[in-house]
Amino acid sequence: MNPDEVGELVRNRDYVVLDCWAPWCAPCHVLGAMLRDLAPKYPEITFARINVQRYPEFQERMEIFGLPTLLAWRKGKLVLRMPGVPDWRTLRSTLDDLVTGE
Repeated sequence: MNPDEVGELVRNRDYVVLDCWAPWCAPCHVLGAMLRDLAPKYPEITFARINVQRYPEFQERMEIFGLPTLLAWRKGKLVLRMPGVPDWRTLRSTLDDLVTGE
């Protein structure tokens, strides 16, 4: 996914969760696996990934200072910035809150 595609998703989908990662980042692979496992449970959320090593301008513009970082949008508004790898309970609660509007 590239920055233009991210913008398109944010404009056209109600709920977007973006996994900001890099290939050299071991924790990024852990979070990626967690999101792949959880994605089928949240059909209303569009899950996407962006390799910020490939798009450093996106990383700078979005003020991503650590990897991995999850960004989430609800109806076009950025509502979450979560650096690091959360535990399962926190991640599920975060995704639940995204779709319930809390």
